[in-house]
Amino acid sequence: MIRVFFAHPSSMDQKAIEGNMKELRAAIEQKFLATKGNAPAIRVVSGRNDHARHWKGDWERWQNGVLSRKDSMTGKPLYSMFVTVGDRCGRATASILRGALSDRPVFTWDGERLCGVSSVEIFDEEDWTTGFRIQKRERKPKQLQLFGDNDGQRAI
Repeated sequence: MIRVFFAHPSSMDQKAIEGNMKELRAAIEQKFLATKGNAPAIRVVSGRNDHARHWKGDWERWQNGVLSRKDSMTGKPLYSMFVTVGDRCGRATASILRGALSDRPVFTWDGERLCGVSSVEIFDEEDWTTGFRIQKRERKPKQLQLFGDNDGQRAI
């Protein structure tokens, strides 16, 4: 199973969160089907739901828990992937995404496509809700194959 942590703004309404989670799950499933031919079970968990379930009164403890919690059956990190929306985020999301970047994939989601994240940088450290900028990885253009599958070797 793949568990995806969906990091969204606290101001996003529940209906929008649920819609994004449904579309995100479908997009990830389609990506697996297109590249691997099958898809594992995918569960998307919103930051709001994780917070409601695991909040113990300490922001840092909750953020660290998102990153360090383990699956009780496999012992692997609970979340295998992190996804956020937009190009800015708040302090808690920035902390979670920065921690995840060291060993797990992190993406932004625009409602249709996933784009890899390379870093999360401080924009305005006094702004706890949008003071951090999410840097997307640049997509490398696909190169054309000039000689087909035989590495340029032609039969003479």
